[in-house]
Amino acid sequence: MKRFPPFLALFFVFSLISVQIGFLLVDAVNPAGLKFSAPRNGGQYANPVPVEGVAWYYGREDYRVELLASQKGETVFRAEVPREMVRYEKGASFLLASFRSLIALPEDGEWKLSLFVVGNNGERLKGGDVTIQAGTGRLSGEFRHFSAQHYAGLAGLILLWILVVTAARRSTEQKRHIIEFLLVASLWLNEIIYQFYWYFTGGWHAAWALMVQMCGLSILILCFVFALPAGKIRQVLFELIFFWGIGGALQALLAPDIGYRGFPEYKYFSFFISHGLIIACGLYLVAGRGFRPTLMSVFRVILISNIVVFFSWWINLALEHISPFQRGNYFVIGYPPPTGSIVDILAGIFGPAPWYALGLEILGLAVFLTMWLPFGVKSLVRRTGSG
Repeated sequence: MKRFPPFLALFFVFSLISVQIGFLLVDAVNPAGLKFSAPRNGGQYANPVPVEGVAWYYGREDYRVELLASQKGETVFRAEVPREMVRYEKGASFLLASFRSLIALPEDGEWKLSLFVVGNNGERLKGGDVTIQAGTGRLSGEFRHFSAQHYAGLAGLILLWILVVTAARRSTEQKRHIIEFLLVASLWLNEIIYQFYWYFTGGWHAAWALMVQMCGLSILILCFVFALPAGKIRQVLFELIFFWGIGGALQALLAPDIGYRGFPEYKYFSFFISHGLIIACGLYLVAGRGFRPTLMSVFRVILISNIVVFFSWWINLALEHISPFQRGNYFVIGYPPPTGSIVDILAGIFGPAPWYALGLEILGLAVFLTMWLPFGVKSLVRRTGSG
């Protein structure tokens, strides 16, 4: 088998982008609507019950999300589901289109839940119905950091990385081409399946599901890095994979945002597969193809990152005018995540978006330098020894 075919790389990238644009356009024609990803129909949940999704109403901010719970055909409980809010220590706050909350039902048992988006004029648009069993003592599919399912996912990936590095070092050129094909094809297939799964189970929306972030862009870049001949362009693409892909994926794996789609949901498997394969590809490029980051690599990637972040900022703003009318948060420069993060500290120091991006820049430079340091030290020792 020869090097990864360039036409196949183009097909992989074109198909992923086309699927995302298609979903964006389908949602864009609906000026008002509601999609929810939890609870799932037929699920068993503890009480309170997780309720999460996204709702929008003609680009306005003054609307609410309402839950009706019924038993035996009779509505016995009504509650407002609060939308997520971005708060700054200094300055204004604003509501997002997304919602994520725990709602306590009056009693345990089987419930039919209906979600509505309600406009300020009283108009009610139904988002759908689910039937669940409440009071089972646990959250169905809840993912918890550093739990058994978290450790199991990490353990499987560590084994994968060891196998990939070993194979990269010991394989013939022919077998390396096969390994490269399997890595990229697996990444593409997983991402395609995930996009359809996430859209048709209510979790996809343009404000955060586009591949306009480090890991998503790394997947697109990886489709090309194995298809190009050796040269400067391939070296730069490797540098992006190394710093964006490995750096971003490691952070994601240490603190996964899986919510109520943990084991055995496909989101659980897809999350670990995609981030694990990104890191596997980066390690393969180092162990099997001899790529190395240099000190200049750090500053090249910082420069490229600033260019990408600049365009991401305008993409984030543009998404406020497309259903679900929520500002994007790609590269975390739209607003601090409502669940809380180090960005809150940076916003307190540098100010609201986009100014706290200065803090992210300093943090990113520190992380990239730390990732380069082992290679820099090894190179220095080699030069000192040879001298």
